[in-house]
Amino acid sequence: MIYTIEETNLRRQHLLADVLEPISLHALKDFSLPGNANILDIGCGLGDTTMMLNRRFPNSAITGIDGDTSLIDVATDETRSRYPNLNFICADALHLPFDDNSFDLVFTRYCLHHLVSAQDGLKEMKRVCKPGGIVFAQEPDINAIVSYPESRACTKHNEYIKLLFADALVGRKLISYFKQLQLHSIGRNIGSVIGDESNSLKTFIAMTSVAIGEALLKNKLATKDEHQVLVMELKSIQDDPNVIIIMPPSIAVWGTK
Repeated sequence: MIYTIEETNLRRQHLLADVLEPISLHALKDFSLPGNANILDIGCGLGDTTMMLNRRFPNSAITGIDGDTSLIDVATDETRSRYPNLNFICADALHLPFDDNSFDLVFTRYCLHHLVSAQDGLKEMKRVCKPGGIVFAQEPDINAIVSYPESRACTKHNEYIKLLFADALVGRKLISYFKQLQLHSIGRNIGSVIGDESNSLKTFIAMTSVAIGEALLKNKLATKDEHQVLVMELKSIQDDPNVIIIMPPSIAVWGTK
């Protein structure tokens, strides 16, 4: 995994979950799983997606995995006493520590674009999915962060994201990848979010600009001063209710094994 975001402010992950949850639930609205389904949530972070899946598919056993031990520790601490059906472990998305044919639903959201090979990640997802089970991926296509009035900071932030992420355009490739895996009954959904007044989306983008700072400097993609200007401009947009931000499309694709 090529994870170039410094997750020192955990609020950023919660904000992303707030932004994406309505889009994810819309994509999942017609899904039906067997009673007591076994679900895997890959790239669960703080467990926001795991909790969403728990609400959407009650009475399921759900395992969340993430490569960041500190995030897994938080997710475990926040859910252990209230949700005994949830389990969190630290694991590699490219080498899942599960037997073949283990899960009724294998879910990932905004994880594949950090992997050195999204296709290998999807192969692992298919491997651990039961015959007749569902593989589901939701990923961004970070072609542009649109703003009005137009913002140089949004354009620059978008350029940096494309350079830092393993594949910022993986969203547009998912349907093809699912077909190559010979998954059946492939479905798809696309959604986005508009931010105007100070809200989760605008705050999330500003916080992300802070979180990528170390990687920008390490890879010599920006100077410290250039990064500070970027952060200041995006924080200014965050506090300006007259600036409209449109999130890049979020593309969900699913198929049956």
